[in-house]
Amino acid sequence: MQISRSYVSKLLFEAKKLGIVKVYVHDPMNNENRLEKEIRQRFGLEKVVVAELSLSDNAAGVVAKRASQWLDTILSDGDTVALGWGRTMYLMTQNMRKRKDLKDISVVSLYGMQSIMHENVYNIEGLTNMTEALGASTCYALTVPVFLSDESLKKKILEEKSLLKVFNKLRSANIAVFTVGIPRRSTFLGGYGGLEQGELDALLSKDATSEVCLHVLNREGQVCSENIEKRTVTLPIEELKKKQFRIAVAAGRPKTDAVFSALKSGIANVLIIDEDIAKEIVAWRE
Repeated sequence: MQISRSYVSKLLFEAKKLGIVKVYVHDPMNNENRLEKEIRQRFGLEKVVVAELSLSDNAAGVVAKRASQWLDTILSDGDTVALGWGRTMYLMTQNMRKRKDLKDISVVSLYGMQSIMHENVYNIEGLTNMTEALGASTCYALTVPVFLSDESLKKKILEEKSLLKVFNKLRSANIAVFTVGIPRRSTFLGGYGGLEQGELDALLSKDATSEVCLHVLNREGQVCSENIEKRTVTLPIEELKKKQFRIAVAAGRPKTDAVFSALKSGIANVLIIDEDIAKEIVAWRE
């Protein structure tokens, strides 16, 4: 039509002013399918993201990528992200988009770390990955064992100046991102510098179904052992529930029971899972 780009730009500008032309950004992360809507409404969640899988997909990898994408949409200046550890969290942080536009971001451990490991559970790697990706000003590592031998020792250790600073930063975090584990298989618990085998057996005898931020829950989403709770280096459930975003990430059909218990506890208000778990949860009627 032999019209210059600048003239087209002026025409579009005028058309937008007159309401003839409207510009929309179609964000697929804001769409909601049937599974996501049903789970969100059933459990009173803020957001549910269900990752679709092909036969060749690694569920943990796909869910971790979707988690990194959704987290990216909510980040803003001044946020403090409390991050759990484990393979899924590590995969998520590997997929984080490099951000140079954010200011005053901090990253902090969501709970204690394994002091004895028979395999890499990525105690630190996820923290450093996220710190670098977000250009965070500071990374706070809670370098305390997951479980301590008694409550008084836990209180004493957390009074140490540097650790107190980290724990206070954890309390002030507005975003928490974590996985959902199966107590019988969890690297957080028995055999990896966590609970003694007898303690783990006692939890399993109490119908321990889910582990969320080191809180061991039964099928009804209730804490299995108050004694273990008091010795665990993590935020109490009531403090976790005050966070603006509590993002639970889980992959693999075997975790269905664990996710269901976690949802009943009310700890999470955002859920990111694969479609196999989603279908099982929707089909599960109490």
